[in-house]
Amino acid sequence: MVSNKLVDAEKGLQSSVANGALVSIGALGLTIGLIFWPFAIIWSLNTLFSLHIQYTFWTWLSMYVLSLSVGGMKISNVKKD
Repeated sequence: MVSNKLVDAEKGLQSSVANGALVSIGALGLTIGLIFWPFAIIWSLNTLFSLHIQYTFWTWLSMYVLSLSVGGMKISNVKKD
């Protein structure tokens, strides 16, 4: 009886550690994505339109602000009667 409780407690601890690791990996991936997303947009604009935009902190910041501004807008085609 005691060994069953110990096994259950150990399984619960293992699942808690696994969930914590999964959350940590997800948070790390989200952080990396948020940092590199503006660079990906600048790269794609440079590639498609040959704009020769430099990769600096200020262009990164301006692209980040632009992405947040434009990404927050939603256009709806719902007709209101």
